[in-house]
Amino acid sequence: MGMFLVFQKAKETETQVEYQYGHSLTNLDKSVLIDKSSPTGPEKDDPRDPMAQRVIGLVLSRRTEENPWPESGALQS
Repeated sequence: MGMFLVFQKAKETETQVEYQYGHSLTNLDKSVLIDKSSPTGPEKDDPRDPMAQRVIGLVLSRRTEENPWPESGALQS
């Protein structure tokens, strides 16, 4: 069984970054809020949502010095 997960930065403040995510480019129906000082959840929708944790992991793995909070990304498996 395959999986497609896409995320896009929705909002960024001095202290937090919000990403919307979903299984379709046209339906980013969930969001996760990341605290910049401690880049982990909590998730806005459901703290037990494993996809939210996956999005956090994808965001953190794509961080660079030039781009600390990526605009978007996807995972296909």
